[in-house]
Amino acid sequence: MSPINLDRQCGNDTTNIWLDVVVVVDNSYGMTNDGLQEVAAIITSVFRSTRIGINYTTPRTTRVGVVTYNDETTVNADLNRFQSYDDFANGISQDLGSVSTSEQSYLSIGLQAAEQLLNFQSFNTIRSYYKKVVIVYASTYQRTQDLDSVPVANRLTEDGVYIITVAYDRGGDEKMLYKLAEIATPGMAYNTTGSGSPALVHNIQQSLLQANCFCPDGWEQYRTSFSSRFSYHYGQCLKAFTIPATWNDSRMICRNQMTNSYLATETSKAKHDFILDYVKNQEGMDTLYKYNIGLSWSTIENWWIWEQPAGMAPVPNGPPVYNGAYTNWGAGWPIVGSPMIGVQNVQSGTQSCWQNILQSTGSSPYVCEVYSCDTDNYCDGDN
Repeated sequence: MSPINLDRQCGNDTTNIWLDVVVVVDNSYGMTNDGLQEVAAIITSVFRSTRIGINYTTPRTTRVGVVTYNDETTVNADLNRFQSYDDFANGISQDLGSVSTSEQSYLSIGLQAAEQLLNFQSFNTIRSYYKKVVIVYASTYQRTQDLDSVPVANRLTEDGVYIITVAYDRGGDEKMLYKLAEIATPGMAYNTTGSGSPALVHNIQQSLLQANCFCPDGWEQYRTSFSSRFSYHYGQCLKAFTIPATWNDSRMICRNQMTNSYLATETSKAKHDFILDYVKNQEGMDTLYKYNIGLSWSTIENWWIWEQPAGMAPVPNGPPVYNGAYTNWGAGWPIVGSPMIGVQNVQSGTQSCWQNILQSTGSSPYVCEVYSCDTDNYCDGDN
């Protein structure tokens, strides 16, 4: 039986997206009026179910600014202009009503305008902890030594801004057009003939949901690849502590870290491997890797159980609730019927396996876990 994957996914409710977004649209002559109308239709479809503006009782809202560019740039809407979806949809329709007469298209100036909007209206404001996204729609990709979009994109990325690109091939230089992917956040470059297909809208929304899935400061996001911070994110965050503690104390310390934080779970091999890679990269961690995790014996369940956020029932690691759970016990472990009812990872050769330990004596480093900030879990600026 295949192991059951209990790794928490990022929230996927587009109604609850909370971001600051700048849409940067190429309105040069090569985009064509039809293409510009298709862009407007796609943009409005992407945000159709999202709360636009800030005049809501919930902080889970999104602001959208609009910039158009050709051989010059225009800020059609700053981040505070649209205060409802209808306002946004009507504004987009007007702002993208027709192409310019210019055949030049320099994305760098469009990105610079987006950068300025974010710097003045998002960073260092009450929404500074909201994630930022730039969505680029372009029909060509022109660059010169003085007007190069790559350095601007690099600055945005270094500031934590996600960049989504959508390339429209209007009979231009297809090879150059695909180079838009050079500035996109990995995995967020899309290409279309301008059909406005539901797949494109869905893909952009998925990128927005990934951008809206992040960890509090000091926590490491669990993802498919430890070495690639832009790989697919899960809805879980980790924090390693190198100062040793007993299993009971590490459990208590983790619970006191944040609201709903707890001693880390390893409900899949992928997560075990990720945590091990993460631990290996922590300064002050003994190279004989040994650390407490959130697995313990429950006399109530009569089975091994995983820690969960406060108020949630613990999850048994297999029967009696379900079969096919991931396990990583070392040879000869666990020692059943002993007073050793806590669990830690212990390095054995090139492997790291579970061993049960005493809860109140003996000290080891440990790893805490908390849910990510996402559309299902709003985090304020103090989290």
